[in-house]
Amino acid sequence: MFSDKKAFRREVSISEIVSWLDSFTLLSRVINRLKDKLSDKEYNDIEIHFEYIIKMSKKMRIDFIIKYHKTILLLEMRMVDNFDKLSSTWRKKKMELLIYKDLLNNYLDSDIKVITYAFISLYEYRGKTEVYKHSNYNNNQVNYLVEYIQEFMINTNK
Repeated sequence: MFSDKKAFRREVSISEIVSWLDSFTLLSRVINRLKDKLSDKEYNDIEIHFEYIIKMSKKMRIDFIIKYHKTILLLEMRMVDNFDKLSSTWRKKKMELLIYKDLLNNYLDSDIKVITYAFISLYEYRGKTEVYKHSNYNNNQVNYLVEYIQEFMINTNK
């Protein structure tokens, strides 16, 4: 399907598919927490887009776009295997997001606010054994992203 739609410059690898599944798992947690914290109207006004291709960018893709009224959150996700890699990976993703934001601003309406968020998580399992320290870290990051969405998307659009 990816090849038929010419969505990518090359074949999609198994590691990319696994990465998407990991990202969807974490995004699912975010969505569930948002459902608990927001009113039904606020929750139903949220739109989510996956692998958005930026126009005229040689098929650069944003992992997720979360839209609420006139605010767009560009969300990049990456999973690393230990705490030592969190900071450097976050910096790389944040730079990527700033480039994406700049490219989007070439064609978005001027009244659209674009914000960014780099979500760096840790692998929660080694084989079949859960790494509780990593799971706890990820859950805290999910909670923080939900707070970020509430503060900079929902509350600013009231």
